[in-house]
Amino acid sequence: MITGLGNAVATTDDLIDYVERHFNADWGSPRAYFTIPQRDAEPLQVVYVCYAVAADTEDAALDWMLDNVLGPLRTLAGDGAYLYWRLSTCFTMQWDGEMKKHRLYTRFAVLDRYLNVITLPAGISKPEGMAGVTL
Repeated sequence: MITGLGNAVATTDDLIDYVERHFNADWGSPRAYFTIPQRDAEPLQVVYVCYAVAADTEDAALDWMLDNVLGPLRTLAGDGAYLYWRLSTCFTMQWDGEMKKHRLYTRFAVLDRYLNVITLPAGISKPEGMAGVTL
């Protein structure tokens, strides 16, 4: 478990609080990508990434997102990293009655302080446009 949250994540608000403590978080464009102008280079086009999990309980989905997405991204990006949300809800928790699973979704982009895009390996993350894939 990532330090600072006790034994379990209680709500999606706890995940948002974690993001706000460890990233320079802001809202990006509601499109599938956004562009960052650069002084001495071509503009940087950043594609949002969809992170999704299906779990037996809400707590398990929240904990997985923290342990397997947010924590590793924080480690990879380092201090001063940026996180841009695509969706105004930040995280969406849904019940999938057919699968009998709780599904937790989010879409954001992470950049380190040097504006390098940081992602997780395929299978944990999906570029925008591939949402709905159970991980």
